[in-house]
Amino acid sequence: MLHIVTQSPANTALATQLSTNISEQDEVILIQDAVYYLLNPQSLNSIFSSASHVYYLNTDAQARGIQSTGQNANACNYEQFVGLTLKHSNNQTW
Repeated sequence: MLHIVTQSPANTALATQLSTNISEQDEVILIQDAVYYLLNPQSLNSIFSSASHVYYLNTDAQARGIQSTGQNANACNYEQFVGLTLKHSNNQTW
């Protein structure tokens, strides 16, 4: 399953839901305000640690002035985002 996370880390109830609903086979992409998770690597790791891969939409991060070292999440562009949605038969938007 692909989890498409759109909401900021300020939504603590969502963080709890995410950490309990993401499994080892799942992949996560952070878009829109969810790219703010990149500012707190510890939070990013604790919430998304069970996911097989974590990505973020690089244009959304750039628009918010966020630069990631790529240690906790991999940058992707729109074409790669579409590829992720096609790769997974199930997508969940949060």
